[in-house]
Amino acid sequence: MTVHIHSLFEKRPCGSVDRSSGETGAIRHWSVRQDCRKLRAIAIPEQTMNLYLAGPDVFRPDVLAWAAAARQLLAAHGHQALVPLDNEETTASGICRANLELIHKADALLANLNPFRGSEPDSGTCFEVGFAIALGKPVIGYLADARPQIAKLPGLHESAGRFVDAQGQAVENFGLPLNLMLGISCRIVEGGLEEALAALKIQATMK
Repeated sequence: MTVHIHSLFEKRPCGSVDRSSGETGAIRHWSVRQDCRKLRAIAIPEQTMNLYLAGPDVFRPDVLAWAAAARQLLAAHGHQALVPLDNEETTASGICRANLELIHKADALLANLNPFRGSEPDSGTCFEVGFAIALGKPVIGYLADARPQIAKLPGLHESAGRFVDAQGQAVENFGLPLNLMLGISCRIVEGGLEEALAALKIQATMK
C-alpha cells in the first residue's frame, strides 16, 4: 500500500512513500517561500510514544467505541493513546485546559484533518495542530482524500487568472490538500490512523 505524504520537513514538498520499503516515489515540486525553508525536521524517537489524537471524532455518536478501537490500534504499534476524553472536565475552560495538558504530555500528535461540517477541518483540531507545532512536537495529519484543494472544492472555476470558489473567494493553488499553513507545517498522509502511524514510523527512521 502507498502512503502519500506532503511535508516540507523532508526537504521535499511532496512524495509517495511505500509503507513496506520506505522508498520515495514520484515527487511533484512546487515553489515554497524562503521563510518556510528554515523549518527543520523534528526527530522522532523509535520507542513507545504518547500520541495525542486530535480530531472531531469526539463528536461521533459511537465515540466510546471509536476511542477503544483507537487505543487498541496504537497499543498494537507499541504506543499509548492520549484522547480528549481522558479527563472528567465538564466546563468549556476545563476541557480546553485538560486537552492542552495532554498535548504537552504527548510525544507527537495525530490529527484527523478530514472536512467537518463543511469543506475544512475541525477548527478545534486546527488549533491543536498549531499548538503542538509551536511546542516543537511532530504532527501527522490524515485525510481520506489528499488530492489538491482545487481538485476537491465544489463550484470551483477560474476567474481573472486564478481559481475561485462558488462565492468568488480565491483558492490557493500550491498542489496541497489543505490550506498551506497546515499543508506545509505538518506531515499529511492519505488514509486514517493506521496510515498516520506508518508515516510516524517512517519519520522515526529518517535520522
